[in-house]
Amino acid sequence: DYTHKLLREEEVEGVMAWVIEATPKPDAPVVWGRLVLWISKEEYNQRRVEFYDEFGELMNTMSTHDVKVLGDRKLATRMEMRPADEPGNRTVIVNHTAKFNFKISTDFFSQANMKELRQ
Repeated sequence: DYTHKLLREEEVEGVMAWVIEATPKPDAPVVWGRLVLWISKEEYNQRRVEFYDEFGELMNTMSTHDVKVLGDRKLATRMEMRPADEPGNRTVIVNHTAKFNFKISTDFFSQANMKELRQ
C-alpha cells in the first residue's frame, strides 16, 4: 500500500536505525498521508513512527522502548503513542509475555467467538 524511500540513517534509543518515508500509493485504502519510520538495524523493529495526515501535519508519534527477548524474539516491551495536538498526553502499552508459532483453531475467529471475547 506504500512506496518507501530511505531518507537517512541515525541513532534512536541508543541504536542505529534506518529512517524510511512511507507514502501511500494512489488507490491505497489507508488513513495516513505519510509515515516516517525508524527501523532498528539490529532487530529490524520499529523504534519510532511519525504519522502525518493528508495535509502533511504531524498527528501522532509512536515510540518503542525496553527491547527484551519475549518468546524467541527481541521485541520492544513498551510502546508509547503521543498525539501531536495534546502535549503531555500519551497512551502506553507494556507487554510482559509473548507467544509465537502456536496453533489456533479456525473457529477462534468466528463471529460468535469474537462476540464472546468482547464480554
